Amino acid sequence: MATCRVCVQRRSRAWRLVDIDGLGVDEAAARMKLPADRVRRLVALHRDALELNALKQDSIPVARLRAFFDAELARQPGLTRAEVARRLQISQSDLDRRLGLSATRNSAVAERRRVGIQQAGEIVRALGRAPRELEGC
Repeated sequence: MATCRVCVQRRSRAWRLVDIDGLGVDEAAARMKLPADRVRRLVALHRDALELNALKQDSIPVARLRAFFDAELARQPGLTRAEVARRLQISQSDLDRRLGLSATRNSAVAERRRVGIQQAGEIVRALGRAPRELEGC
């Protein structure tokens, strides 16, 4: 069941007041002009949503894909990034961006970058391996 935008914002604010700002439930309830039981419930719901979001597997870290990619290049001496890009029918610079080897428009810190499962699977298949061989894919 979907939650309306207002409820999500209220839930987020209650959680922020209690877990981030360190206020007690009663203080947060007074600030939000809601009953304490309602604020307690909102905080619990937001914690549950955060936990579910953390379990979502729609992407993997670029570093994991790159380590797999580098290991495959070392294992197959004749294989190059240019050859893998050709197999994917993309330019080598596009492959480099996907692997975090070159900057993207919205470059993030390398440890925080992620690649979608679909793209990671395509790269792994271009290496001649099954996507299930890459952890998390």
